[in-house]
Amino acid sequence: MSLDLLLPWHWGGAAERSHASKSDLDRVAEHASVTTHGSMTFSEFQRFLSTVDVSIDLFQHNLEREYAMVTRSIISLACGVPVIHPPFTEVSPMISGYDAGWLVDPMDTAALEKIIGGILDDPAVVRRKKENARALATEVLDPAVAVEPLLRIMEGW
Repeated sequence: MSLDLLLPWHWGGAAERSHASKSDLDRVAEHASVTTHGSMTFSEFQRFLSTVDVSIDLFQHNLEREYAMVTRSIISLACGVPVIHPPFTEVSPMISGYDAGWLVDPMDTAALEKIIGGILDDPAVVRRKKENARALATEVLDPAVAVEPLLRIMEGW
């Protein structure tokens, strides 16, 4: 198993900034199975995502996150990559409804360890969730599909 560690900021940029998890990320980056990546353009990021099996996008709860359309997870799902994600965002019901990933409280390390263990022990689960993420991408996240409700509203004017 390998882990690709991206910068903690959207699409790179400002990597020198200090943040609460910097020492943890630095420690993880030193592991032999970890590859770190610098800034990428959006197209490079999409190509990169086409090579990964699972995306981990976990963060602590706050009120804003309950209303956030979490871009990192949406882009992963749009690229057909299942996501390990918290259960409290606008993206969570999509992941659950399509079985396109795993929902876990980011503070529940035992549950997270169980999920990661299951991923490592059963590649068929990952394949199924990748297929489900691709279905979610096609049926919901594809721009032509996603704008349909807005088009219907505008046509009614």
